[in-house]
Amino acid sequence: MRKLPDIGEALAPILGRAPIEERPLLLASAERLGAATWRSFARHDADAKRSEVFAACALLEEESAAFLESLDAAR
Repeated sequence: MRKLPDIGEALAPILGRAPIEERPLLLASAERLGAATWRSFARHDADAKRSEVFAACALLEEESAAFLESLDAAR
């Protein structure tokens, strides 16, 4: 099986340079990119059941992004 890249390693330089108060918004942006990616998978997958799961994953990403953004709004 192929080894997946370490996302923590990839994000560490970006998050590490950002002020702590900006990190939730950076993560929210990543979540929204994830949602768009899941939606793309859903649109292009011929298997209806898998497409439905991908669409559900997009909703989870958006909920996570909204929560992270609410942390910033509460400041």
